[in-house]
Amino acid sequence: GGKVQHGWTIWTWTGIFAEGEFHAVWRSPQGELIDVSHKKNGEPAIMFAADHKRIFRERRVPNIRFAISGDPRVKQLFDLHDRYQKLVGVLMKDLPFGSKIVIEGEPVELQKQITHVQYSLMTSRDARRVRDT
Repeated sequence: GGKVQHGWTIWTWTGIFAEGEFHAVWRSPQGELIDVSHKKNGEPAIMFAADHKRIFRERRVPNIRFAISGDPRVKQLFDLHDRYQKLVGVLMKDLPFGSKIVIEGEPVELQKQITHVQYSLMTSRDARRVRDT
């Protein structure tokens, strides 16, 4: 019994941003939501928001991001992530979902830039200032 429940895993970087990643969990016959996927970072639980309209169609669904901080590096980080995902999406366009790919060239350079911006945000005292809404 039970069935798949599509939705969003919600990741937060306290004071910096929140991100929704399209995901699926198992809904038991009693209505309990259970995440059966492997957690590469060992998370004991996830925050999950059900989406009753969207379903998985063998294609990556772009993440949704919301800036909490007013620091301009957060927007820079979002832009870098978007560029990276577009390039990787082109590499994976005709491959079955879950295929392994070799990432080289421009995506590798973008990964380095992403890491640099993330580090600068982690080490900044000013980064966690809440943005004006």
